[in-house]
Amino acid sequence: MKLSFIDLTPENWEVYKVFIMKSESTFPEEVQETEEDIYETLLKKGTAAKIALADGVYAGNTLAGKLNEEEIELYLLKDKGINPDASIYLYNIVVDEAYKNKGIGLKLLLETVEKAKAMGYQKMIGHFRESQSLGLFKRAGGQEIERVEDWFDSGESYVYCELDF
Repeated sequence: MKLSFIDLTPENWEVYKVFIMKSESTFPEEVQETEEDIYETLLKKGTAAKIALADGVYAGNTLAGKLNEEEIELYLLKDKGINPDASIYLYNIVVDEAYKNKGIGLKLLLETVEKAKAMGYQKMIGHFRESQSLGLFKRAGGQEIERVEDWFDSGESYVYCELDF
């Protein structure tokens, strides 16, 4: 299997949108992003988003972006001392079911980290379900900071993590 990575951009959004929106359906409804939300994030300056391709076929994606003050408050980060110019928020990392447990997720995350570093960020932050995503983030060097019960009334706990570059 030949693995490659490309940037997810507004220009190629239409090509990958169906795969990305399918992956969103795996999250609790209360935390799912809409097509419009994702596209708006892609349009924002400071976004790092990647697509993993296995033999040229979509295998997963990440979406990370710069938080504004409203989002810092929404994501309960106001007391964390987050510098929005130095920290990028990982909204999601998803690997398609057909490609799970093949090492793609960690490589995809590390590609996103490298892009964020090249953009001048010093830290990646995010909230993760207690799932493979949390494990991936920790394997990349991320640290668990705080558990948030019933994240956005989803009925699930999420874990806030930070990864210093």
